[in-house]
Amino acid sequence: MARYKEEDNNAIKQKAELSEHGKIKLLILVAMALLIISLIVYVVGISAAPSQKQLSLSTCAGYFNTLEKYQCVDFLANSTDNLTECSMLPGYQADVCYYDTALGRHNISACSRITANSTITASAYDNCVISLANSPADMGYCGTLSINDGLRCIYNISVRAGFSNASACDQISSAFFGNECRYLDFYYQAQQMKDAADCGYLQPTANDTTLSLLLMNNETGFSTNPNLTIERALLPAYYLQQNVSPRDYCYLKLAQSESNRSICSLATTKTGGALCNATFEGTVV
Repeated sequence: MARYKEEDNNAIKQKAELSEHGKIKLLILVAMALLIISLIVYVVGISAAPSQKQLSLSTCAGYFNTLEKYQCVDFLANSTDNLTECSMLPGYQADVCYYDTALGRHNISACSRITANSTITASAYDNCVISLANSPADMGYCGTLSINDGLRCIYNISVRAGFSNASACDQISSAFFGNECRYLDFYYQAQQMKDAADCGYLQPTANDTTLSLLLMNNETGFSTNPNLTIERALLPAYYLQQNVSPRDYCYLKLAQSESNRSICSLATTKTGGALCNATFEGTVV
């Protein structure tokens, strides 16, 4: 009897083991089935995704997700350079579409479509044009901007070019901005080449517009005296307040960088000469 009982126990154990193996096999089969289904869905999705040739507004309307619809219309406008598509989007999304199309198609007219109260930027048009001017660099766009943003546009592109591409100024149709561009180039050539003669091309009298452009170089100041008498953060405003001419500012900065006080004698105004000499006396930062 004991022998039969032991055999029954073994049979039950074997059935349990077979049942466990069956569960594992079932789980593996289910996992494989899910993987196959996922692959099928992915392949179908890829084949269903519209190509640029297939893309149309009706295709975009077929997307279930709202954001995907917006992105589809944005891509359509960018690929066809048709701003009408952007106008079909709501508010902010339309502005984003105009901005993307302006950069993607180098279409400055798209910048003018951005609403004046756009949440993209406080000065949506100017910032759109500045981005356009920088991608790739084309100084010509800078001449269509307001004075402050036009100068910023010129400065940003000049920085990227290392102030070594004076011919880029010729791209600007505006005589005003074209001259400002050249003044900036003369200033940096003077500083980089250590040649005071280039300073002579800048205006000998006070000009806030040009001086503001030169001061965009993140003025940090200079001093031979640790007891600074003017806060460095106030230097740009200080130079403007003192009516320093662009030419004298160029001489002043060159004298500082070269530690050569004799350059101060080239200043064309008493104020410019006095400020230049003061930096060597430790009374001005």
